Amino acid sequence: MVTNRLRCSAAGVVLLLAATAAHAAGDAVAGKAKTMICQACHGPDGNSPPNPSWNNITTEDLSRPSGNQSKLIASPIWPKLAGQHAAYLVKQLSDFKAGRRKDPIMSGMVGGLSQTDIEDIAAYFSSQKAKPGGTAAEQQAMTHGETLYRTGRPAAKIPACAGCHGPDAHGTPTLPRLAGQHVIYIQKQLWFFKLGKRGSDLMQPIAEQLTAQDIKALSQYLTTRE
Repeated sequence: MVTNRLRCSAAGVVLLLAATAAHAAGDAVAGKAKTMICQACHGPDGNSPPNPSWNNITTEDLSRPSGNQSKLIASPIWPKLAGQHAAYLVKQLSDFKAGRRKDPIMSGMVGGLSQTDIEDIAAYFSSQKAKPGGTAAEQQAMTHGETLYRTGRPAAKIPACAGCHGPDAHGTPTLPRLAGQHVIYIQKQLWFFKLGKRGSDLMQPIAEQLTAQDIKALSQYLTTRE
């Protein structure tokens, strides 16, 4: 756990220096007007509504190396952005624009955005209050997820998620807020890390050790957090 914290700290310092400069000029007021293109999926305040078609997506769809691309494209999985750290949003939008992170929808959406647009949009969504999600059934099934999040599983070399993302899952300027995020979005990203479809020196080794049950439990726990 100590080693993981040191890695998080070292990576965070490097990213923070770059990210702080990147989003310092973000204007939330200007950003609100620029989010019109974002609202259809992410909602007017960044608390995106769930997509009813997500109910048709199974663990198998997410866990196969090739994925079920036709189903995932037909039922795009969008995250909540409200309350997310501005620096993190700037980096993700910049990565989509530069092709370092790939998504058939987002790659096209960000193509026309300037650096100022990206900073303003990030500032606006970051300034909004995140609302928790999750159904009553998901809230009842989160004990395993909470234990894994808070203490990890040292025997399997899975550190506590809280060591990097914080005890309340609010993240840091360089590590994302997870609290209140959609279950299916968290599941998708963990599977993508596990399968090597999304790169991260920190997350890939951890996600590789997670079981399907772990991923589901963590997602159910995190969506209920405020």
